[in-house]
Amino acid sequence: MQSSPAVGTFLSSGRWGIVAGTGTYWKGASDTNKLMAFDRNCYLNWKDDLHGISDSSPALADVKGTGQNWIVQAGRVSNASSIVYAIDGATGHATWRVTVPGGVYGGISTADLTGLGYQDVIVPTVTGTYIIDGRSGKIVLKVGAGYGFQNNALVTNDPNGAIGLTLAGYDGKNRGVLFHYQFTNAGAKGANVNKKGAWPMFHHDPKLTGDANTPLAAKP
Repeated sequence: MQSSPAVGTFLSSGRWGIVAGTGTYWKGASDTNKLMAFDRNCYLNWKDDLHGISDSSPALADVKGTGQNWIVQAGRVSNASSIVYAIDGATGHATWRVTVPGGVYGGISTADLTGLGYQDVIVPTVTGTYIIDGRSGKIVLKVGAGYGFQNNALVTNDPNGAIGLTLAGYDGKNRGVLFHYQFTNAGAKGANVNKKGAWPMFHHDPKLTGDANTPLAAKP
């Protein structure tokens, strides 16, 4: 398993589950490029073919605003293209899928960027970072265009009350770059960054538990 696992109560009947991507370590093996979900006894509940390399890290987030955590994961088709999925953790069925330009090598973060009560999906790629509406699966914004990102974005509750988005990557000459954006649109509130159902950073929280059920600090 090449991706960092995510843990939480996403299986049917609110059961605990572990989800991770297999990647391509054993090239040509039957489970290459799969996303797998196990219960707390390590029994396989389902597996999905992501039609691309599954070594990036999944997130567990409430992308529908229903209180249920969905699995958000990318399959890297090539350095120029990836497919992002929102998957029902109980069944393994995708509620939406969208192709983004650029390979996803790191992982996905989420934030309620509109104040409408559901998580939007933040996808760093080698061609920029894409923001996808969590309910519809539509790409709504691109930031950091022309720069490469191979990690997770960091979402913060900034001192002025805005939602902060920090991206670390590189330019066309392989020089490191660091960007910080703020969302101040109507509905964007920094106080919502760490609410239940959010996945604001790599492995969910500053302790890197990877556990969606770990409460997030009020102020990161």
